[in-house]
Amino acid sequence: MARPIRVFDGSFGRLQLIEAAAGEALQTTAAPQIVVKQEGADLDFQVDGEPLRLTRDNLLFFNPGVASRTNPAAGSHAQLLVFQASREWLRGGFPAMFNGAGRPFPSAIESITQRIRQLADTLAIEVMNDQFLSHERLEFMLQELMLSIVETYLARRQAGA
Repeated sequence: MARPIRVFDGSFGRLQLIEAAAGEALQTTAAPQIVVKQEGADLDFQVDGEPLRLTRDNLLFFNPGVASRTNPAAGSHAQLLVFQASREWLRGGFPAMFNGAGRPFPSAIESITQRIRQLADTLAIEVMNDQFLSHERLEFMLQELMLSIVETYLARRQAGA
């Protein structure tokens, strides 16, 4: 069963650092989700019937309502950073990308860039040492992460289309 290590709720939505084990389903929500593996075993997912592997070299995007299940090897565990972004927060910060009601992420899996890897690793360290982490700092870090995701994956695709 997924074990929450840290959970933060705010206007941004929900950020969780979790430990996932074999055969667990990530919670399907009405909010868009971004999943980044921090450490541990690679995870195989079934996302709307499509097999995807989550490693430290990629990240997963879950559009609202998408069904997913993890399938790691028996006895293996992985630490995941799961960001369930509030639609209102996304619309307020990135109106050009998240104004519609459809599926915000065109692809379920992408290679992670060095910049996004660095931001995710820093975010994971900050949430583990949350004694000094203010709500404002956490939200700023999530905005920075989302800006990099929008610039890297969403804006370029939209411009190419």
